Amino acid sequence: MAWIDDLYSRIADFRQVVGVKLNFLYDTKEDKSNKKTNLLSADPAHYPNVPAVRDGINIAIIDAINALNIDLDTKFIKISEKGIPNGVVPLNNQGLIDVQYIPGFIDDVVDLVDILTTYPTSGMIVGQKWYNTATKKIFTATSATTGTTSDPISDVIYVNTQDNTTWRWTGTTMVQLNGGLVLGITSTTAFRGDHGKIAYDHTFIVGNPHNTQMTDIPGLTAEFALKANIRLDNLPSNLSPAEQSSIRSKLNVGTGNGTINTVGLAMPNFFNVSNSPLTGTGGTITVTLAVGYVMPTAAIAAQWDLAYQHSVDMGDATQPVPDWAAQLTAILNF
Repeated sequence: MAWIDDLYSRIADFRQVVGVKLNFLYDTKEDKSNKKTNLLSADPAHYPNVPAVRDGINIAIIDAINALNIDLDTKFIKISEKGIPNGVVPLNNQGLIDVQYIPGFIDDVVDLVDILTTYPTSGMIVGQKWYNTATKKIFTATSATTGTTSDPISDVIYVNTQDNTTWRWTGTTMVQLNGGLVLGITSTTAFRGDHGKIAYDHTFIVGNPHNTQMTDIPGLTAEFALKANIRLDNLPSNLSPAEQSSIRSKLNVGTGNGTINTVGLAMPNFFNVSNSPLTGTGGTITVTLAVGYVMPTAAIAAQWDLAYQHSVDMGDATQPVPDWAAQLTAILNF
């Protein structure tokens, strides 16, 4: 310490000055008969001679120096004893003990901001640490833009806080310990449990929780448009009526129930159709025969069939000639 050296220098100067002065007195002023060499005499007529005073001052100075040395040994640390075996551990400029002075069993886990191939140059926080795979050094930030390097320690477990992986120094390289559980969305990572719980709960939701519409599925509407003529008899027979109705409703082709808004009717010749087409929710389509035409009964239709058969038989030589008068009268009597 500079002040200790200065103190010793001042004491030496004092001893020299006092010695010179006392020697001068001894050589020129030593003439009293009652001078004494005993510094402890209580006789007021006595006074110490110059050699005694000089010796007394020397003794006092030596005692002070010895006391000072004892005080330095018990209350101060020698610079030569800092950071050496059997010495003392110094503090760094942050008032902390550097990791190289800490045994592994005291501080055996060190957080790393990341493991990288280059040193960071900005945005750092004092005390943050990185491992550099190129230099195989631990980089410790001493400011936002600078830092110091040191060798990794074998007794320390390093944790890469980017992915929570753990590493240890073998003496030549940094190796990863058990990979552990790493969260992520890749083939080598674990999926987040809270997201999995949401997906699991979603499987129990009934209905259409996403409100998905046909138009949300590309091309589906066009495909169903080509199937617009679907009928219930085209659907699987094992579907219940309610299921068939639901399918037709989703396909927008009707459910088989409800109101028909427009109905038209076309008939062959000799039939008249009125009130066609029907529109709205009700009405009646009327069908009538044209003038001169009647609708035969079942019996008359049978007679007509018999007359047709007789006409066919006339060309058959094996058939007898019918009684035309009686039969025609019976057949045509309507």
